[in-house]
Amino acid sequence: MLPVAVLAWLGVAADRQGQGPGARLLAQALRDCHEAGKTFAFVAVILDCLNDAAKAFYRRWDFEDVPGHPYWLFLSSKRLNAMIAAAS
Repeated sequence: MLPVAVLAWLGVAADRQGQGPGARLLAQALRDCHEAGKTFAFVAVILDCLNDAAKAFYRRWDFEDVPGHPYWLFLSSKRLNAMIAAAS
């Protein structure tokens, strides 16, 4: 088994979806994973989507399917590092 960072329980109230707090929450979570990766190496960030709308949201952040698990997605640590570097 490979070491991964797991994002869990990220969500925004239905009446706030599409207004930006979800993107800010995910961006901060990914920055936190990046910082943690400096101490504890991992190969990817993974998460379990609640539904198709959530899956579409995470795909906009370059998350990809985990084969054999239709609602699990991953973002490689290499891609995460590139995203953080581009944002700096």
